[in-house]
Amino acid sequence: MGLFSWLRDLLDPNSDNPRPHQQPFYLQTENNADAEVAPPAYTAAPIESFGHSRITFQGTPGLPAELATGSPPCLDLDGISPVFFGSAHFADSSIHPCKIVPALSPSACRVPYGGKEHHHDKAYTLLPFNPETMEFVPTSGGRIPKGKRPIVGGHEKDKNIKLFHAVANVSVRGRIVRVPGKTAPHLSGCNFAWGGIERVFQSNYEIL
Repeated sequence: MGLFSWLRDLLDPNSDNPRPHQQPFYLQTENNADAEVAPPAYTAAPIESFGHSRITFQGTPGLPAELATGSPPCLDLDGISPVFFGSAHFADSSIHPCKIVPALSPSACRVPYGGKEHHHDKAYTLLPFNPETMEFVPTSGGRIPKGKRPIVGGHEKDKNIKLFHAVANVSVRGRIVRVPGKTAPHLSGCNFAWGGIERVFQSNYEIL
């Protein structure tokens, strides 16, 4: 078929050799039937783990087995209730190291924030404590001990300002209660939630 004949057949609807109609390739299927093309599946942004495996919760948790959480690094004032290291995710994109106490209600996640013991009922993560790979190092004034690599537990709204897990040694009724909190050079100490407020120790604490 010459070029002119091909054009004539293409443009002339009464031609004896009409060009067969083709569906757009994106609608063709094996059975030549129209197919709905689903949009890509939505994937929520992963919660930051800062290089360590963490357990994610939304609101008050049903605490997983000890095998998942590891042994609690701290105990509450009663000497029985387990207390864990956590990281609370705030709406302003900041993430604050905190304590997780499953025995407390209405929220097990308590954050030292804005001078208060903030009851956090949004997303947060629990950091299982592994004594074989983690250690507590005494420090003061927000300093990072020389030669040590502290575990990042979060950051301020400016993600370049890191916050680290720490534990304050609180003297209560003749005994020491270890309370998870947060530290960083710009904080000049360890901030932790205790007794309904945000307390600060410039010494007598350890960094994780």
